[in-house]
Amino acid sequence: MRSFKIYKLFIVLLTALLALSSAYFGIALLGAWAENDRLAETEKALQAQIDALSNDKAQKEEYYFRLLHDDKFRERIIREKLGYAAPKEIVFRFDDSNTKAPEVSVVGEGGAQAEGAAQAQ
Repeated sequence: MRSFKIYKLFIVLLTALLALSSAYFGIALLGAWAENDRLAETEKALQAQIDALSNDKAQKEEYYFRLLHDDKFRERIIREKLGYAAPKEIVFRFDDSNTKAPEVSVVGEGGAQAEGAAQAQ
């Protein structure tokens, strides 16, 4: 009978050990799942950032290609961004103009300088 009590005690201890280890590993597994979810969200955010940067790169490559190979595009950009004008051309600038180029004066036909719009207004 004594061996039956020892056997019963041994079974109870093993059951308790199994329950405690299951609880411990269950909590560890929940932590791993939470970390996995967090890493998946981080991966989605980084993938979105990669996609945005890839699109930006493609647009810049297209812009660069057009600057090199499209004469009309290049001329328009040079006029808009840099404020250049053709010879004997008068450039008028208005207050609501979004051009960031400096004021340009162009030499007229008679050798006199035509003044920019800021001075003409």
